Amino acid sequence: MKNWKRWISLAFIVKTGMFCFTISQFTIHSESYGGAFLLASGDSFSYFDPVENLISNGHYADDHRMPGIGWIYFLLRLFLNPFHASG
Repeated sequence: MKNWKRWISLAFIVKTGMFCFTISQFTIHSESYGGAFLLASGDSFSYFDPVENLISNGHYADDHRMPGIGWIYFLLRLFLNPFHASG
């Protein structure tokens, strides 16, 4: 593990390149790009509803989804409305 700084740097460079490529492809092929990096659609409600339930009723009842997404949403909901917090 002598070269851990080199591997971290390489991973950061590769991830940054992938991010830039993805954003450039999205902006080239989408006429409806509104400047957001995420969209609330599909099964997004299954991440957001347990957090909304926590805010309104004080009880977090998930449906076995990855809780990390919900807590990011929760932090945004502390100072944004549901529409802006969800993307």
